[in-house]
Amino acid sequence: MNQQEQPRGALAVLVDLASEDARPMWVVNTHLSHRMASAEQRRQAEELLAWIEELRHVPIPGLSRPTFLLAGDLNSSFYMPFSGYSVIVSDSRWKDLWKAAEAPCCCQASFPAYGCGGLFGMRIDHLFGLRDGDALPMCELAHVLRRTPADEMASDHCAVFVQMDFVDDPASESGLEQKVLLM
Repeated sequence: MNQQEQPRGALAVLVDLASEDARPMWVVNTHLSHRMASAEQRRQAEELLAWIEELRHVPIPGLSRPTFLLAGDLNSSFYMPFSGYSVIVSDSRWKDLWKAAEAPCCCQASFPAYGCGGLFGMRIDHLFGLRDGDALPMCELAHVLRRTPADEMASDHCAVFVQMDFVDDPASESGLEQKVLLM
């Protein structure tokens, strides 16, 4: 295994849903170090959260305050201490949306893509929502896609299907609901 640190990055896309009468949304995708629970992976997660915090304060002319989704291959499971995952959830504003959807534990491994229909392996691909002000991110449905043998050959990870809602806090006046499908 490679002993040198590998450069990693993140991509942020601002989705303007004004035509749907919904608030804009930043979708951030990343891939953290393959060294599970390493100082390198934790540092990458900390840098990622700092970068997202900077994005939160960038004014966007003509758009209301956006919501945030963070998705990606964290190379760590939700039960792994001292990992990139644990750094993210240590900030209580970030909610593990897949876990909150109460998806069944069986057949939810996203890695490796091959063999056993997801019975063996780990869920190292994650989706988080940032609770920021009135926005309450909710995941209605999350599951790993394994429909054909080609799905298992496309990548070393399986695709994940997620159906989401962003619902304003009932105490707010707008009561806006925003549905999003991600794959």
